[in-house]
Amino acid sequence: MQQNPKVSTGSLRPGIRGFTSILALLVIALGWLGLASGPAAAAGVGGGAEITFGYGPTAKALMKNKVKITSVAPGTHSASSGGRVGVELPATSISEAVFQLGGGIQFSRGSRSVSATNFSFIPSLRSSTITGRIGTRELPIFTVSSSPFSDSEQVAITVPFGRLTLAAGAARLIQSRLGAGRIPGGTIGGLSALVTLPFEDPSLDVCAISAATRTFSQVPVAAAAPDLVGPSVLDINSAPTWGIKASLNGYVNAFNRPVGLGGTTVNPFPGPPNPASPPRNYTFVSAPGEYAANDSSTGYDDQAVINSTGGVMYCNTAHGFRITISEPTVVIDGSASRIIANVDTNLSANPLSGVGDWMPSQRVNLARLDLTGLPAVETPPGTVKWTAIPAVLTEEGSDALRLCEVNVPGAPPNCLYPAGTALDPITVTITYPVG
Repeated sequence: MQQNPKVSTGSLRPGIRGFTSILALLVIALGWLGLASGPAAAAGVGGGAEITFGYGPTAKALMKNKVKITSVAPGTHSASSGGRVGVELPATSISEAVFQLGGGIQFSRGSRSVSATNFSFIPSLRSSTITGRIGTRELPIFTVSSSPFSDSEQVAITVPFGRLTLAAGAARLIQSRLGAGRIPGGTIGGLSALVTLPFEDPSLDVCAISAATRTFSQVPVAAAAPDLVGPSVLDINSAPTWGIKASLNGYVNAFNRPVGLGGTTVNPFPGPPNPASPPRNYTFVSAPGEYAANDSSTGYDDQAVINSTGGVMYCNTAHGFRITISEPTVVIDGSASRIIANVDTNLSANPLSGVGDWMPSQRVNLARLDLTGLPAVETPPGTVKWTAIPAVLTEEGSDALRLCEVNVPGAPPNCLYPAGTALDPITVTITYPVG
């Protein structure tokens, strides 16, 4: 079926500006990934810096001294009219909000040359610093008059185009090494940068499908659970049991058995244990919820918000996908009854590659519930039950699960899980103190 458009790893949203905010966001993100310090921080970093040399007083002094600017590999450069030179330097690692740039800048004059390399970009509020090495000396080389920011999803740090200034100490050293006339510190060009942050499928230790890319879905976020109409009981207890989809359980179980997460129990079918049999259903972990036994005075049937924790992971390495459904909330609210859940996926376009596109957890309206002819039954007092409520997959649920995108040789040509697909019915029992 037609999928909603997606936002790629490199797309940015207005972020939190300022060095303190950048540092806090990045240290949290990198620490979660185990990349906050040390050489391991290099994994998964992408993007880099784009520099334009050729305007400002220092650039004019370099041109007057017939100094040529080129790149040091793996950086690249290109010249344009008017003596301007564009240089691109790739990001190689990031640690504690400081990112490193590969390659460098070579300044040459006649038979003499000197290179600036080992660049570290240190973000700050108004004027960030780029340190590096000229020969054997480590020193500040450039400043950038631009305020970096990190996007709200901790995908990347970006540096808007800003004035690039050559530091006075670096200018003197370049002048000396080239035997040139006076080269003052000052404006030498401009710089912008976009550095994508490292990431890893958070379930890699359970399901061996790594992520080569990260995509953020535009599936609509589930609306908040409703406010209940009548007086409500807040200390209900309910651990929902749901099979999700029997055919999905059987399909995945033939390759990798579904896994219960966070205390969720995987329930077998009755009878002698049979490891080859798929799960019958899953019992999630009870979490605080709410129940309102409405009456004719309110004009509403009984309502409930039944929260739970834990989750179920479907891992199918043979067909290159992983789906995690977690923290389901069963909403009993007449025609608006539904199941809300977090959905996290990793899907490979080529199952044999073992790498996929990770779509981080999103909270969606996964299923619609039809309570027609299914009133709440209270017996004994303090126990309320809705039995075998029919459930169907919503459009948002189908898009979030991404099963229609699975491309496996020999698989049926039509998606087996489009919107409107019947899911397993769900029976919900809640208990609460009486008297």
